[in-house]
Amino acid sequence: MIKLSQNKKIALSAIAIFLVTFVFMLLFLETSSHEDQHAAISGHADVIGADHQTEDEGSIDLEAHYRSVADNSTLPIFATDIEGRILYASSEYAELLDIEAEKLKDRLYFDFINSKDLPLVISAYAKIIQSGEDRAGLGPYRMIKGDEELLVLLNSYAVIDEDEVLTEIVFAVNDLTKQAEELNRDENEEEKKWIYDLYPKIKDMPTQSDTRMMVDKITYKEE
Repeated sequence: MIKLSQNKKIALSAIAIFLVTFVFMLLFLETSSHEDQHAAISGHADVIGADHQTEDEGSIDLEAHYRSVADNSTLPIFATDIEGRILYASSEYAELLDIEAEKLKDRLYFDFINSKDLPLVISAYAKIIQSGEDRAGLGPYRMIKGDEELLVLLNSYAVIDEDEVLTEIVFAVNDLTKQAEELNRDENEEEKKWIYDLYPKIKDMPTQSDTRMMVDKITYKEE
């Protein structure tokens, strides 16, 4: 795997933030003032920082809260603000990336995406912000785990506040790595480069339906 220099990673992340933020500003500029947007975003961030604390309910379990948003998915989950910063990461997601959950907080979700897939991820992210709708089967994307890579599909769930403004996005992560490895196993090969063999085949499928058929061969379904 080709490793990116730290400076290049920072530059790519900065570009991702700019593009996502720019899309968000275009969408809401005509319907609200800059002050209203800032108040809505920072006000919601305060709620997240306080673990959704209310006078009557106290501290709400964030795990249960985000699981309910994600249709009670049993997959690893994480939540981001509209700029892609991680607000919450489940223990399963942290284990998937081999990073402590607390160390994921405030990191950019884009930092853990292969740079070759970043344009696709940013495009999908912008569409989520634009539509405010849930989306299933995003990807597959190559997710970075230290010096390794995972192949994942994502389901996204939009969190809309009472003013009908998108404030957070919850993702459920379907790890296809083992399935892809099995699909590409060749006993005669000393070194298995299954992600590089499989991913272009999926990416280059001519239509979305053909792509989904290819993904269905390696993905698993929750019972």
